[in-house]
This record gives sequence, C-alpha cells and structure tokens, in this order.
Amino acid sequence: GTASTCGRKALLRVVMLKTHPLAARTSVTMRDLLSVPLVLPTANFRSRQLLEEIAVQEGLELDPVMTVSSIHMLVSCIRAGIGVGLLTNIFLSHEPRTEDLIALPIDNAVLSSFSVHAMTRLGRTLPKSAQVLLDMLERGIREDTRLGQYEF
Repeated sequence: GTASTCGRKALLRVVMLKTHPLAARTSVTMRDLLSVPLVLPTANFRSRQLLEEIAVQEGLELDPVMTVSSIHMLVSCIRAGIGVGLLTNIFLSHEPRTEDLIALPIDNAVLSSFSVHAMTRLGRTLPKSAQVLLDMLERGIREDTRLGQYEF
C-alpha cells in the first residue's frame, strides 16, 4: 500500500496568455475549456485524469492539440500561444515569471477541490537521495504560506 506523508489543497486553474479570448472572463466552464485549443499533460498526471473523468460525465470529448510530458513544456506551449492548459496554484506560486499569463478558476466542484500529496510506499526505506528530495518536498508543501492566499 501507499501512504500520504503530507498534503495540501491545490487550486486547479486554466492558464492562458492575458491576450487569449477567454482571459476576460472570471471563470470558465468545461464547455468553454473544450471549445479552445487545449494543451494537456500525459495521462499519468492526475489533473489530466480528472479532466477526462469529468468530460465523460458531461458527455464531452477531450481533443487536445498537444499532449506534453512535463509542466515546463506545458507552460512553454501556453506562452507560445498553442493553447490553454491546466496548472495548480502550487506550481504558479513558484513560477518566476507570470506577468504574461492569467489563471482562471474552472466552474466545476471536482476540479476546484483538488489536492496534492507526497506519497510513499508503506514499509519502504527510501535511498538517501530520495529521502532528501521527499524531505524538501514536504517542507515546501508545509511551509509555503503563499499557497493559501495565492491569486494569479
């Protein structure tokens, strides 16, 4: 089994250039989101899995213009104007340059109650390097007071 060593509520946001047609809105619906070019992470990202589940529930179909395997590439595609993407406020609070982007809430109860956790296997002793990384992640999740008030 697995266990959460720490966790925090995260706000999943639709991120786009400030010049994007949806940028003038205060929030977006799933239909809004699927009506514009969408850049999504691969299926192993939980945000993608949630989006797919909700699309099925609402009878909608995901048809991303691009699928990427890293958050860095997702942000690069958004900045290049390829499409909009989904990111959490946790990532956005650590992104050094955001003045060209806007992040809007998604009008969906499931997507607005997202959380992130550091997970480990029960009974597993991590190698020293992995334990150092886990300690760093846990400290960042617990100590980043900007996350509760972060608005982008």
